[in-house]
Formats: sequence, structure tokens, C-alpha cells
Amino acid sequence: MQFLVISPQHPDYAHHIQRLAAAFSAIDTPKDDYQDMCRQLSAGTLSLYHATGDGADLSIVGEIDGHSYYVWAIAGKGFRPGVAELLKRIKLAGLKSITYATAKTGMRRLSRFFGEVRETQNEWQENGRLCTWHELEV
Repeated sequence: MQFLVISPQHPDYAHHIQRLAAAFSAIDTPKDDYQDMCRQLSAGTLSLYHATGDGADLSIVGEIDGHSYYVWAIAGKGFRPGVAELLKRIKLAGLKSITYATAKTGMRRLSRFFGEVRETQNEWQENGRLCTWHELEV
């Protein structure tokens, strides 16, 4: 599987940024959080990757946070093979875990496919959805 770094100067940058907006659809302030991600990508504090191969075509935004990799957003197709490869790369980088938040029930169920996921925080949002933060040791 190939992971390509997508910088703001990359010709496909706009495509990936637009596709990632869907990852914010279930949260209280999707526009604000999405724009915060875009600002941080432009500033270089977050990284954008395009994962392809083995049925995956994913846009992934994240950052290293201590000994963990925090995923801001994932969008596209082939979640299982793409995230399985991401987990391998996180471990090879010497990080201990991956952390993420989700307000989508299906994403919570799907993420458990990768191992023992620990919920670290729960928060009911104003839109009535439960947002949960997770940590998965690699």
C-alpha cells in the first residue's frame, strides 16, 4: 500500500480537502472544526496523506501527539485495509497508540475491528449525538 504526503501545493490537495468535509458531518460544529483542520494543514501543524492500494483510496489527516498518532479525519473507501496499514506505520514509527474521536455509530463499530479499543471520553453534543474519544494501542 502507498501513503503519499499531500501538501497544500499538491495538484490533488483541493480534492482531498473537499472529501474530508464528510468526516465532520455528525458533530455540533462541522464547519468550524473543518475550517480549523484546513487552517492547521496550511500552517503545517497537521499532515495529510493519501493511502491507496488493496482496495483503499483514503484521505487521512492527523498529527503526532506525544507517543500517539491523533487522527483528525479519514474519508474515502477501503477503511479496513487503509487503517490496518496506518496502524502498522504508526507502530514502525515508534508510536504506542492511535487516538481519534467519532460521533458516528458505524465508525465506532468498525474501529473495533482493529483490536481492543478503549473509550477515553464521552460527550453528548447539542445535536443529540454521542461523541466518543478512543485509543487503540498498536
